[in-house]
Formats: sequence, C-alpha cells, structure tokens
Amino acid sequence: MKIFIHQHKSKKALLSILFLSSISLTGCGGGSSSPSLSKQGLWERTGYGDVFKIDHNGKITNAYQFTRETCLDASSNIDSVPEIQKALDGAKLSNKNNTLVVENIDISAFKVSYQRLKKLPDTCLDNRLIKTATPQNIFKHFWHNFNDYYAFFDKRNVDWTAQYAKFQPQVHENMSDEDLFKILALMVLPLKDGHISLESSKDSFEFPSQTELKIANAFSQQNEFDDIGAFFESVYFKFNKTIDGYLDTDSIKSIKTPAGEVVAKRATINHTLGYIQINGMVGVDNGNLSDDIKTVRHFMDETMSALQDTRGTIIDIRKNGGGADSISLVIASYFADHKKKVLSKNVRYWAGETETINATIEPTSGSPYLQPVVVIASEDSASAAETFLLIMKSFPQVTLIGENSHGIFSDKLEKVLPNGWDFTLSNEVFYDAEGINYEVIGVPPHESVTAFSLCDIEASKDSAIEKAIQMLDL
Repeated sequence: MKIFIHQHKSKKALLSILFLSSISLTGCGGGSSSPSLSKQGLWERTGYGDVFKIDHNGKITNAYQFTRETCLDASSNIDSVPEIQKALDGAKLSNKNNTLVVENIDISAFKVSYQRLKKLPDTCLDNRLIKTATPQNIFKHFWHNFNDYYAFFDKRNVDWTAQYAKFQPQVHENMSDEDLFKILALMVLPLKDGHISLESSKDSFEFPSQTELKIANAFSQQNEFDDIGAFFESVYFKFNKTIDGYLDTDSIKSIKTPAGEVVAKRATINHTLGYIQINGMVGVDNGNLSDDIKTVRHFMDETMSALQDTRGTIIDIRKNGGGADSISLVIASYFADHKKKVLSKNVRYWAGETETINATIEPTSGSPYLQPVVVIASEDSASAAETFLLIMKSFPQVTLIGENSHGIFSDKLEKVLPNGWDFTLSNEVFYDAEGINYEVIGVPPHESVTAFSLCDIEASKDSAIEKAIQMLDL
C-alpha cells in the first residue's frame, strides 16, 4: 500500500479557532466592562480538547491540549494571530461571566464559545503532564486525540482500537523519527479523510485529491515528461486554457494570491451568460481572513454588477479545496433574497455531542441575483467549498451539476505533538438546512456530468461547462 508522504515545503497558513487562546483577551468594543479581571482563569472550548489560562492582565500564560489520558502544555507552539486579536476586541462574556462568546464572521461563520473551568483537567496536572518527547509519548498522545475527538470512525468503517493494537507494538524508544512518522501516517491512512494531516520539519502527510491521483496515473502512462511536477503544470495549463476558450476574452477579470495563483475569475459567455470561477475560500491576502473577506466582497460587488443583465450564471468550484466558511457565506449572500438558516453543526467527541449551532445568511446590499444559476462541483470540491454547496442548493434558482463533492466538512482541528510535529483531524459534524449530513458521501449534484476528464482536456473540451450552457440556454 502506498503511503503519501511528501517532503516538507512550507507551513500552510491555517486559521484555527484554537489560536483564539493565543492572544490577550481585552473585551473592548462591546465586551465586558471589566475584561481582564472577569476573564482571568481557565477556559475550555468543549469538544475540542483545548484549555487556556489567562492572568489578571488578560494575557495568555498557558495553553493545554488534553485527552482523557494525556495532556500537553502547548503554549510555546501557539502563534499570535493579529486577525484573531482584532476579532476578540468584541468578545463578550455571558452566563454570569462563565461563557466567552465570539460572534464575528471574520473569525467563523458560527459563533465560538468557551466555558470557564474551575480547575485544569486531571491529565494536565504536573504529575501527569507529558514532559518528554519519547516515541511512546508521541504515539499515545496522537492516538488518544483521535480516540477522543475524531468524529467519523463509524462512517469511515475504521476500528481505532484495532489500529492501536496493530501499530503500538511497533513503537520503541530507539526508533527513528522517519519510522515513527510512517507509523502515525499508516495508522490514519484507512480513514481516507482529507482533513487529516501530519507535518514535521522534514515531511508532510495528507491525502491526495482525486484529480491528483488521476494525473499521477496518467503520468506513469506517458513518455513526454520525465518530471511529474512539470506534467501536472502542463495538465492544469491545458485545463485552464480550455475553460478560457468558452469565455469572452475581453470580459475576463480575476483576483490572485500574492504568488500569482488565480483565486477567483469572472467573465461572460457569448455576452449573455455569466461565469464565476472560485478556486479557494481563503488565501488572497496571505491568510488574513478579514482582508480576504473585504477583497472577496469587492470582487463580488463588481462581478454581480457586471453580470446583472445576464440571463443565467455558471459558478465553477471544481478546483476549490476549501478555506473559510465565512467566505462561502459572503459569496452565497449575493444570491439570497431573504434571511434564513443555511447551515448547522455540532461537535462529536468522547462525551457525546455538543449543542447544535446555526449559521444564518442575509442578503447582501443591493439586488440579489435571482436568475438561474448552475454550480459545477467535482470530487475535489472540499471543505468550505462543500458548505458553499450546502448553502447554494437551498436557493430555488440554483442547480448543482458535476460530481459528488469530496465529503469533508469539519474545520481542521489543529493539534501538536510533544516533539513539535503538527497534525489535524475532523471533529465537527455539518448539516444542511434540512438537517442532512453529507460526510464521506459528499453533496450530490442534481445532474451528474464528468467534471474533470483528461480526454476532454486533450480535445480542448469541457463537458461540464457545455452541459451548464445547455441548461441555461433553455
């Protein structure tokens, strides 16, 4: 069995709610009138395994990541994120100062709540706290985090206890970092969850997308390219060129990452239909979510103005691997004509499930776009792209075509190991407006069509766009 371990290139700029605990909690701008003193103490985000301690000045002194059997003082591994500090300026205390609530779309599409604790979890006391980065301690903390907080063992048909029995005997004190990394990666491999990752200073493990697997298979069957990276670039270049061939050249406008990658694109087709391509729900401004949202709003304002006279629009999210649910809500708001609940989620962990919380959409300023919309999705449409699908399919003017989406909805729960390695897992369960969860199976299209075909690309053809045009031209 092949294990997908890659040489480490760079840290991903992941905006985690865990980092809420890394900064000073000041309560101005609508918060408590005596923030530092009232927020002094211990706080837990229930179901996430995170506890942080605040001193009388409102400063974080310790952050803990705990399970029922292990605990790690992760204070030195948590970075300060100015964007979250800005959002916490509006943090409010409620329930007799025992709940800390953040409601800010720049942080999360859902409200974020922390509960006050009277004492540290037992596993975080000095006599039980992990203090040495031995292979056994690393393995135990990794396994117990999944055991306590991973939400989908049943859906993914994995016996986690059996995985412990299989791999724990292979862990010994003299093993190399490389061998330990492989054991941890092999242990989670059967889960086939794209929100699981493991990263060291040298290596990274994550599940490849279906498109990556298709292209890798095609690479092994061709002779033109010796370098797989160059082959990938060639395929994506042809794919993008094929799409652009359907668009009115003078109408194409895009926004890009600082590295020059296209995050979003708009255009018209035959000057009568609109086309919007969204390739990511974050990343325009180097991971600064607040600035990302401003950029996306500006792009969508101009886009909807440019497309207001079209008789229908195609939204293409086939290459969208996700990002922030907040951005999904912002984009979808341009197609909403009234306020309504569009998403909900809870956390599944060792003690059961937390209270379900809702996300609500409101129409953006101006006139909503109510002409027919066709959204093209693929197996690679993942995470926040899938929450976008959940929202859009609740609108009467929207039809989904393509393939079932990837089936990974949870925010990545970020954790650290005693030796400094980072890993992520899925602990949240998302539901659409009707209360349906699509984890693993993905959001199904109203009409199936091949979303990514190497044969189509070689023939300079895009079956999905042609189907969407046919549907909107009726």
